[in-house]
Amino acid sequence: MKPNFTPEQWRDFPEVFAESLWQFDQRADTGANLLDYHGAFVPQVAEQFIQRFTNAGELVLDPMCGSGTTLAVARNLGRDSIGCDISKKAAESIRETVIQSRRLGSGRAKIVQGDICLTETISQLEKEIRKLGHRDASLLILHPPYFNIIKFTELKSDLSQSINIDDFLTRMALVFDRVTPLVKDGGVIAVVIGDIYYKSAWFPLAFRVLDISLQEQRGLSLRGIVVKNMANSRAKRRASNLWRYRSLKNQTYLFSHEYILVLRKDK
Repeated sequence: MKPNFTPEQWRDFPEVFAESLWQFDQRADTGANLLDYHGAFVPQVAEQFIQRFTNAGELVLDPMCGSGTTLAVARNLGRDSIGCDISKKAAESIRETVIQSRRLGSGRAKIVQGDICLTETISQLEKEIRKLGHRDASLLILHPPYFNIIKFTELKSDLSQSINIDDFLTRMALVFDRVTPLVKDGGVIAVVIGDIYYKSAWFPLAFRVLDISLQEQRGLSLRGIVVKNMANSRAKRRASNLWRYRSLKNQTYLFSHEYILVLRKDK
């Protein structure tokens, strides 16, 4: 679904959000994502962006695809997709649960295992894009680690192994440099990111990442900032009174939201 739809056609898609506050009561049961994968976002996030910013048969990229949620949703919606992850274990799981699944839709899916910051990984992604008959992606969904809150692998090149916040932000700048050329002009990059506590103080990680993405040389413009309620996630539901006690005692707040930065590639 593209912005040139008529008002009458837009009425056919009541499930697509136009508001900047998203609340999901529960996780959708879309396909073959790994429900026990730490840090996975709900499938509805991918569904919203794929439905709104791509047409059937177009290409969706997820360069840090984790459990493969984006790829599973893209297949269900009839879009081609390519994922990449630094974790060999994650890539192997995606091949089994998403790529080879017969329960998903008509979209074709590929997985590349590698470090997105390396030129050889980008070259492999470019090859896979051409193999699927595309020149570039209409949509890129990026869900990086929130600094070192969850250690995804033991690899030093893993973003979640960054030695400090400046190191993390420097690596994120390189990520944008690598992935932005894979998106077509007019295409969309959706960045799912949350804030953190760093050195005992709230750190606006999402907005620091936003500042990096909007540096002039990248040719990206901000189309919106979505606030997604995460208070009903399994982790939050399991939070005991101990978390509330610690929050009040330490004069902090429990995170109940994260952001999705909606960026458009203008050149």
